[in-house]
Amino acid sequence: MESISSIMPRMVFCILGNWSDFDLVSKTIKDAGFYFDKEESFFGYDDRMGESFDVSADRVNYSMTDEELQQIRQHKAVGYFLAPESKNSDELRNIAGKALMLIERLFNGCNVIALKCESAGIAHGKSRWVELSKKYKDDPENALLYFYLAFVRRPIESEYGLYSCGMHLLGLPDILYFEGNRSDVESVKNMDQIAKLIMSNNGVYKKTIKALKKTDIEVNETKILPDEFHEEDTFMYNPYGFIYVDSEIE
Repeated sequence: MESISSIMPRMVFCILGNWSDFDLVSKTIKDAGFYFDKEESFFGYDDRMGESFDVSADRVNYSMTDEELQQIRQHKAVGYFLAPESKNSDELRNIAGKALMLIERLFNGCNVIALKCESAGIAHGKSRWVELSKKYKDDPENALLYFYLAFVRRPIESEYGLYSCGMHLLGLPDILYFEGNRSDVESVKNMDQIAKLIMSNNGVYKKTIKALKKTDIEVNETKILPDEFHEEDTFMYNPYGFIYVDSEIE
């Protein structure tokens, strides 16, 4: 997939726990080829995290338990880590797979109580993160689907329609979907179908739209747009842009 910008996406994660040191966490992250950010990580309670994780929780497949929400409100340490830098979309997807496996190890072996992908603004409960990691390992042929469910947040409301955030982490354009008067359930279903077409056509605009027109999704107008939702120097910025689909019922 050709990038609109020279900037390559990079995964950044936030983790919460009750550790007295970061030794095991940082070693686990380093052993997986990722980078533990000592400067940004710290011990102590951060009163922003409750709201931050609540806002970022995946609303399509909500998985945060009451116990996890309580633990978030009582955490004693905050850690940040980054994925290695990448040069192309194949490397991005390879990193996404490594990230899912690392996330499972962090939950099961390092007493992480909550984890959020800052580069997409999405958080899941432990059970969901671990579930997606295991599905990826058991069914690698459908890896992109599990990466999408893990690292892409949708639907996000805007004055221009509903949009996604996180497809850049897979080397693909995000979706901007003008839903008209459709219900949230139908809109998410259509966005997910568009995302599958983007993934199966490797983000190539013409091929994606050709396949889209063969579906039962109403299509009035489509175009490829630059990412104007995020600043270019932020981790959420998508250098591959957005595929816009106007699906308003006329």
